[in-house]
Amino acid sequence: MPPKSYKVAVLTRRNPLDKRAWSGTMHYIYKSLKNNVGEVVLLGPYHPKLIVFAVKLYRKLIRIILRKNYNIAYSGWFIRITGRHFTKKIIKTQPDVIVAVSSTPYTTHLKNISVPIILVDDINFAQLIGYYPNFSNLLQSSLDKGQKITNMAYNKAAAIVFSSEWSKYSTIQEYGIPQNKISVIPFGANLDLIPDRQVALNKKFNDECKLLFLGVDWYRKGGPIAFETLQILLRAGVKATLTVCGTTPPAEFKNEKMKVIPFLNKNIPTDSEKLYRIFLETHFLIVPTRADCTPIVFCEANAFGIPVLTTQTGGIASVIETGVNGILHDLDDTGMEYAETIKKYYMGHDAYRKLVENSRLRFENRLNWDSWGKSVYHIIHALQSNPPQRPNFNKETIHSSL
Repeated sequence: MPPKSYKVAVLTRRNPLDKRAWSGTMHYIYKSLKNNVGEVVLLGPYHPKLIVFAVKLYRKLIRIILRKNYNIAYSGWFIRITGRHFTKKIIKTQPDVIVAVSSTPYTTHLKNISVPIILVDDINFAQLIGYYPNFSNLLQSSLDKGQKITNMAYNKAAAIVFSSEWSKYSTIQEYGIPQNKISVIPFGANLDLIPDRQVALNKKFNDECKLLFLGVDWYRKGGPIAFETLQILLRAGVKATLTVCGTTPPAEFKNEKMKVIPFLNKNIPTDSEKLYRIFLETHFLIVPTRADCTPIVFCEANAFGIPVLTTQTGGIASVIETGVNGILHDLDDTGMEYAETIKKYYMGHDAYRKLVENSRLRFENRLNWDSWGKSVYHIIHALQSNPPQRPNFNKETIHSSL
């Protein structure tokens, strides 16, 4: 525990105790704050069933009638209801600071709250538009409200913490937020079971190169390219296997050297242990993603000394550095380029060993939750020592903006 600890209220609509919420990131942020900052009070989860049902029904009608998408999180009346709920809990809790995790819109309608708000996220609203499928073809009112709400939240916040430089500089350019208000702190590995350094570095070489594809969305995460990579390696006489974990590929993607594990639940100890064993046996994580922010699985792979083969998109360059803890490929690279990378490094054992050592070192130095928590502690301590002046968002201002 730091010399001076603080009482932190963690604001989330989902349950931070559930390791499935935001791929476990909320859970590990909660643990990191407890270990590095002080007392942590959870304001969530908050899931008003009737209200959520009504909003989802409205979204469905919009899709049927207008053939447009409507985003719930940036619905004006929904965040007003959510804001009132969280305001009551914050007033009752009396924290030193509020940390809103992937919950930016829900901070705009907090009333009579004088404590600083820190926003934690991996992307801003402007970056989401057209980048992810569920943020494509949005209703114009959803676009307008999303931008207004995000702008209000960023101006209201005392500090913003992103996981990549990509999101930081986009937020400066898109919303005019001062650079000194934004910090870039990489996320950590969402794992309870992490091997000792020697275990992670003790990669067993044999004639078979073991690849791992880990992701829920087969196409967005580049599953077809990972599959093509396996096929090219096998045709070239390279003994290789591909384990697909977290999804079931379409029927046309079949190979006797590909093993599919549709789902593992980190809340279940046996599933966590199974994932641990899979990581230990893996030589490369291959995720040729089409669109991503800063995937947590990259931090997890590096914890096991596993180099990551992925693409130069989104905020990934803040996590993976070519030739250090993985290789960044161009978005238009095919399985051929990935196969050539694997042959280059895996066949040259010394080059591969260097990647393994640097991957583990990158995890130990940057891509872990202890480092994240210590960095956030310094932000909180600075805010408590010298509170910034924040704009006064009164009731009339908020209603007129939404």
